[in-house]
Formats: sequence, structure tokens, C-alpha cells
Amino acid sequence: AVELNIRNCPPTVYNYISANNDGTNDAFFIAGLRDIFVKFKIEIYNRWGVLLWKGNNATEDWNGKATHGLLVDGDYVPDGTYYYVLDLNDADYPNPLTGFLYIFR
Repeated sequence: AVELNIRNCPPTVYNYISANNDGTNDAFFIAGLRDIFVKFKIEIYNRWGVLLWKGNNATEDWNGKATHGLLVDGDYVPDGTYYYVLDLNDADYPNPLTGFLYIFR
């Protein structure tokens, strides 16, 4: 008998946003996330570790607007570098994936 072990491929993170409403790169997109890791949770932080946004499969991709933290709800964050923590809620990936993204308008 042959035993086949399968594992979901990790998602591909595109870490650049040009949130200027031109239809290209306007939101933080992660390929292979929504259809494969349906129970994911993601958080976006600024460089001081302040939580700015939280999302999951029921929320839209992050477009640079803050929903938590020091900014008024719905304000766009300034251009710059931000950090994500992505919990895939998958047994093959027990630790969250982390990294940075850059926003420029």
C-alpha cells in the first residue's frame, strides 16, 4: 500500500499596496488564501506595534483603512511600512506567518 501525505501550499503574499483607487494593487492581496485556508485570521500593525486592522474570510482585503488603533475608523493610514500576522488555522502551519507590506499612494 502506498501512503500519500498531502499538505496545502503556503499562500503567496504580495506585499505592496498602491491604494489610490486605480484598480491595480489597491488592496493587500494574498494568493491562495481565501479558497484554501478558509479559517484564516490576519492582523495589520504599524511600526510601533499598534493594531490597525483585523480580517478573516468574511472581510474584504485590506485597502489601507484603519479600523482599530489611533486613527479614526475609516481613515487611510499614511504611506509607509506595515506588518502582518497571518494565522492560517491549519495543522500543517501551527505558527503564524509574519512579514511586512508597503503602502504608497
